[in-house]
Amino acid sequence: MTTIFPKISTHNGLKEIKKISNILKTTSRILLYILIPSCVGLAIIAPTALTLFYGSSYVKGAIPLAILSIGTIITAIFQLYTTTFGAIGKTGQVFKINIIAAISTIASLLLLVPIMESTGAAISRLLTIILTIILAFYLLKKEIKLQIDKEALWKSIISTVAFVPFLLFIEFIFHNNLSTIQMLLIELPLAAAIYLFSLYILKALNQKDFQLLREAMPKPFSKYINIIERKIVR
Repeated sequence: MTTIFPKISTHNGLKEIKKISNILKTTSRILLYILIPSCVGLAIIAPTALTLFYGSSYVKGAIPLAILSIGTIITAIFQLYTTTFGAIGKTGQVFKINIIAAISTIASLLLLVPIMESTGAAISRLLTIILTIILAFYLLKKEIKLQIDKEALWKSIISTVAFVPFLLFIEFIFHNNLSTIQMLLIELPLAAAIYLFSLYILKALNQKDFQLLREAMPKPFSKYINIIERKIVR
């Protein structure tokens, strides 16, 4: 949000709408490549993560956490769109969306929580997120040509699917034989390695993606981003 707001605002002032569309497309690529594996991975290892950080008594919250984790992918895209609304001076649209979201949240909570408790609350949140992204997409499309980067979407999904069986195998087979820390020390590097290797095979990332990533991340991370770029981009 910090990186793209001034860029979009500048191009909007110069009436360069096409460049705004390109910024949104590139940014959405980064979000998809980062969030899909992160959120799907967290959804799978939710019991292990909860046990490590909060204790085994919280494992019952694994399903709500998994639902909220998947919803985070949509939330990030929504935040991208709300940032764009602000940059082009259409903050009133965000207000309208938030009002509808609040009504949706209250109604769905009253309906689902008495039946499904915490899982119902998580589902309520997911339904609201889906509603807000639909509204944001519809309203923003009237102002700017929005493009979903289909290449980034399918390549990220395929690369994520590549590590899912391994995480599921570790979660269900070794959860009684390994400690929580041991589980995570195996799961996280393994998932990251498989995902990055899959991106490499698919030729998913380019230099422009890493340039935006460098601009968005703190300076100390630049050298690590450069290392990953040299290994993946080809």
